[in-house]
Amino acid sequence: MTARLAVLVNDVDDLEPGQTTTRLVRDLAGRYGRVDVTDVARLGLDDGARIVARARRYAGPADASGEQVIEGLRSQTDELVELEDLDGLLLRTNPGRADQPTGLHDGALGLATLLAERGVPVLNHPLGLLRAASKLYLSRFPAVSPRMAVTHAVADVLEFARGVDGPIVVKPLRGSGGDGVFLLRSPDDCNLRQITEMLFQRGFAIVQEYLPEAADGDTRVLLVEGHILEVDGHSCAFRRVPGGSDFRSNLYAGGRAAAAVVGPEIRAIAAAVGPGLAADGIYLAGIDIIGTKVIEINVWSPGGLNMAESFEGVDFSSALIDAIEKKLDLRG
Repeated sequence: MTARLAVLVNDVDDLEPGQTTTRLVRDLAGRYGRVDVTDVARLGLDDGARIVARARRYAGPADASGEQVIEGLRSQTDELVELEDLDGLLLRTNPGRADQPTGLHDGALGLATLLAERGVPVLNHPLGLLRAASKLYLSRFPAVSPRMAVTHAVADVLEFARGVDGPIVVKPLRGSGGDGVFLLRSPDDCNLRQITEMLFQRGFAIVQEYLPEAADGDTRVLLVEGHILEVDGHSCAFRRVPGGSDFRSNLYAGGRAAAAVVGPEIRAIAAAVGPGLAADGIYLAGIDIIGTKVIEINVWSPGGLNMAESFEGVDFSSALIDAIEKKLDLRG
């Protein structure tokens, strides 16, 4: 079977061996013979109004290690690719973890939108990503999300803190990996004003009630077109447990991974948010759950595939590519 697929990332040279994106590049090439990898700084519109990219081609081997995939990409020279000839484009960018100018990501998303309008399937759909671009997206699912407020005023943070019975969490409206996330234990916390004013330098802040179950960590679950990715009764999920005295469970913030149990409560949350994600064109998403609440919806390059496989012992990557193949109608 042949298909022309490309993967868009922040920066090809910044890919890491253990990332979900690297695994997908390898397995897509193993399925279709090759895959082109490009990044936000390598996109453009030529003088014929065609959407193009300078891309590096990965063509195997199918059993390569993550390190070999990275080396294979770095050994290639850029080739000009007309993206409108593709059978599909996978968006694996994350502006929250990028050192590039915001305008690069905005422009890349605009070009991806234009590509989708010209008939090339783009996953996740760029208009869905625009809608879900910040943590404000969580407000679409109030029944399964914590009490929260979004503000750019210290007085509002104080009012929210006084209205909840317990600590609060404050974080930037845009961000990932636990960056800029703080726990404030009461309205009288001496750091409240300083922390919120620092966050306001980045824009709006989101304030949430602290969920006591967070002490035991959270559960990351991968959803494909609104449904939990599952293989032979195993769910693509894992737990993230805070490390040391840090209340954050993010792996980037020192948390550790552990096996997850996907029970009725997690399934109910996935069922509550899944249809909305699918309707918005969010084909692949990672939802982070504490207790009976979803605290984050990750739509930008959601990861965890390798981690879930290490605990569950099944091949989630092949199942995901099967689903992508069906979505892109590549089986004919």
